Parts: sequence; C-alpha cells; structure tokens
Amino acid sequence: MTSDFFEAWFETMLLPNLPEKSLIILDNARFHRMGILQEMVHHLGHKMYRLHLIRLNEIQ
Repeated sequence: MTSDFFEAWFETMLLPNLPEKSLIILDNARFHRMGILQEMVHHLGHKMYRLHLIRLNEIQ
C-alpha cells in the first residue's frame, strides 16, 4: 500500500459514499498522511481522528 494509492481510494471511493458529517477513524499506518486526508474531509463536514494503538496485557 502506498500513500498515493490510499489517498486516491479515500477520495474517489470512500468519501463519496459516506453520510454527511461522518466520523472517520484511521490507524497509524505510515501511508495515512493525516494532513492531506484532513484537507480532503474538512470541506465535506466530516471529522477524522487517528487511533493510537495501545498494547494491552494478554489475558492469562
């Protein structure tokens, strides 16, 4: 996966199919360039956040 490929999919496939004022949560993958993605969603009224993964203790 590359940033360019993900951003093209995000803009052409995901955004046109979201309901108004959607909440988009992304993980911390390297190809999620948040600044560029924020610009895409800002004018559409969506909100976007990055989910910071935490390491949980395994259940024993």
